[in-house]
Amino acid sequence: MFLTPRSFFPDMSFVKRLHLKSFALGAVMMFAGTATFGYDQEAEAIDFNAIAKSISNLVKIKKNLDGDVKALTADAKALFGDKDNLVAIKDQLLRLATETKTQIDSVQTKVAEVDSHIKAAQVNITKTAKHVDEIDDVRKALEGK
Repeated sequence: MFLTPRSFFPDMSFVKRLHLKSFALGAVMMFAGTATFGYDQEAEAIDFNAIAKSISNLVKIKKNLDGDVKALTADAKALFGDKDNLVAIKDQLLRLATETKTQIDSVQTKVAEVDSHIKAAQVNITKTAKHVDEIDDVRKALEGK
């Protein structure tokens, strides 16, 4: 026959009212007692105050970690919400890049047109200068020079 908690306490309703610190302290004391008396060695003093402080510190650490988890969860939700903003920024930059490329292409076309006009004007100026030189040569010939 195995002994179970129900063997000693048939009504287990008290389990719902267990206090975490008290339960942990009792478990540590039971473990310390077993470890101390289970071996052939001199009895050592158990520092219950240090154990209680350690348990208290662990409870505080757990509360801090719970707060950290909540904060990190909120950060993750905020960052996930920023995903839509990042997609909108990408779309705006893509549209801006496309518009800028269109404008640059338009400017390049106009510059090429102006450049071709300048080259045509240079050709015409060169022809006119040649004709002016021919007229000057005729004038010099008529003057006898």
